[in-house]
Amino acid sequence: MMVWDAVISSTSGLIGAAVGYFGAVSAAKAQIREERKKEMNLEVEKRKRLGRSIQLFLTHEIETNMSRVHCKELTQLLQTNEKPFSYKIPDSVFLFNFSEYDRVKYELIMLDDEEGNSINLAYNLFYYLRQLTDINELSEQEYERVRVGYFSTLDFIYKAKGVRL
Repeated sequence: MMVWDAVISSTSGLIGAAVGYFGAVSAAKAQIREERKKEMNLEVEKRKRLGRSIQLFLTHEIETNMSRVHCKELTQLLQTNEKPFSYKIPDSVFLFNFSEYDRVKYELIMLDDEEGNSINLAYNLFYYLRQLTDINELSEQEYERVRVGYFSTLDFIYKAKGVRL
């Protein structure tokens, strides 16, 4: 009988230890999942704040750069899409400013959202226009790149100002 008592006590002790172990593991896993969820929520909120900050800093620079090239004649040319694509790029493109963009471009890439893509498209347009003297020099593919970048940049500016098209 003593042997049975010892076996039962040992078995009960082992079962209790196993239940305690699995309970502790389960609680630890639940805590880890909760911590990961909190970290993900904080990361999402951080990205939103970063996106708003970047937009705020870059909107003015984009508007200023766009004002150096934006005009009725170019807009009409790009809207009608008629050949020949002849438009002399103004010398003011050499005054494009990239200082704010250069400061935040790596964070901007990490955002990977529609707004970040619009901003990158705008700056790609500015860099590209600085290399040109006349739109007539462009192939159709290059012309389309300029056209899409131009109107995307205007859309970004209008959205930032709260203007609906």
